[in-house]
Amino acid sequence: MSWVADIFAGVAKFMTDVIYVAAVVAAASLLLNVLFVPLLIVAAGRWPL
Repeated sequence: MSWVADIFAGVAKFMTDVIYVAAVVAAASLLLNVLFVPLLIVAAGRWPL
């Protein structure tokens, strides 16, 4: 029954990869929001549309 263990190991690795990628994407979007929102506010205040 080693193939069952292989399947479970593959699924576990895939899930950890998905969680890792999701965490990286969430951190990157949070960082972009923190960096760009103040810039947009400053730009909107400086150059009213």
